[in-house]
Amino acid sequence: MSDMQKPNIKDLRACSQMCLKLDVSCPKENSDCRYWIDHEGDSNCTFVAIHNNNGNAMSLREVSERLGVSHVWVSQIEKNMVNKLKKQFKDYAL
Repeated sequence: MSDMQKPNIKDLRACSQMCLKLDVSCPKENSDCRYWIDHEGDSNCTFVAIHNNNGNAMSLREVSERLGVSHVWVSQIEKNMVNKLKKQFKDYAL
């Protein structure tokens, strides 16, 4: 996104668009969807959460609230991911 512009609703998945149009949350039956989150404020959808946040990065606390887990756990996941990325790209360092 350039200059933090809000993602266009047309860029969302079809199911996300429908949930936003109908002003409903994604049903629990879709919890096997890899983008489903247990946060009705964002229609239980990761894409809607990003859309609602204008495409801006979220704090670890915001992510933890959306996922329903502690911010410490989100921080540990972030740290592990950064370490994995460092290992993956260590040969590409400039």
